[in-house]
Amino acid sequence: MARRSNGAIRTDVETKMQRIVLLIFIACLSLVSFSESPKTPAKESSVVYVYISASKSAKCYHASPKCQALRKSRKVIKIDLKEAQKSKKACKHCYYPSSPLPKREYLEDPY
Repeated sequence: MARRSNGAIRTDVETKMQRIVLLIFIACLSLVSFSESPKTPAKESSVVYVYISASKSAKCYHASPKCQALRKSRKVIKIDLKEAQKSKKACKHCYYPSSPLPKREYLEDPY
């Protein structure tokens, strides 16, 4: 048995409990400090690609190779957006879609 600073006697059970709590605390700290930090994903390239028709008469670039305007193209090429903007304009189907307004359903008068 050991004496406390105020003169009271400390029991063996209290001493063991303090050691167990101290060991648990140290174990938790070591797990936190040695655990793997979350891996940050590698920076994706900020290059945006668009699609153009390989024909000489192609005038616009498209966001998707499945664009309605590209369906008749025999060959589709994937290029950088900045390069495409130099010589072509944006496709009106991909970039400026005209969405029809939703139909309004009027309720008939129940009487």
